[in-house]
Order: sequence, then structure tokens, then C-alpha cells
Amino acid sequence: MPVLLSRPLTAEEFLAAHWDAGEKLPRTPDGLRELIGDEYSSRWLDLAVRVALEDLGDDLPDRRWGLFHVARWHWRELFGHWRDRRDPPPPRT
Repeated sequence: MPVLLSRPLTAEEFLAAHWDAGEKLPRTPDGLRELIGDEYSSRWLDLAVRVALEDLGDDLPDRRWGLFHVARWHWRELFGHWRDRRDPPPPRT
């Protein structure tokens, strides 16, 4: 999930999103990518929404999305907006 890979996670964030507290926090984005895998997990999604909200600050598609439960409901649109802000499309020539 690119949102989660955008910055290092804290130990608290990792433990909140991952059920195995005995597993060490991956030290690299590749390690985290391998751990997250392709499986859906509501905990990883919740964490990704929180990271996106933190990264975007007040730059939200809809100001009401500043509330976690509202942003979580619109997570696909939020992640698309986050991606567009991080990797803007190249200028048209």
C-alpha cells in the first residue's frame, strides 16, 4: 500500500496495525511491502487513512474528510487525492 510506504512507521503504528506483536518492525519498504502483502486488512487500511490525513493536512478533496471516520468511508478517493498530490501528472505539452 503506497500510503504506508511513504514514510517510516513508528513502532506504535506497526503494532496497532499488525496482529503479531512478537514480529519485528520491518526496516525497509520492501520488508513492509512483503509483510502487508496483497491481503485486505482493515487495520492496515485504517493506518493508511491516518497517514494520508497526516500527509495531506488541510489539502483534502472535501473539508469534512478531516474526520477519520468520514475519510475512512471515502478511502479510495482519499488515496487517489494523496497519490495525485505526491506524484502530480506531467505537464501537457
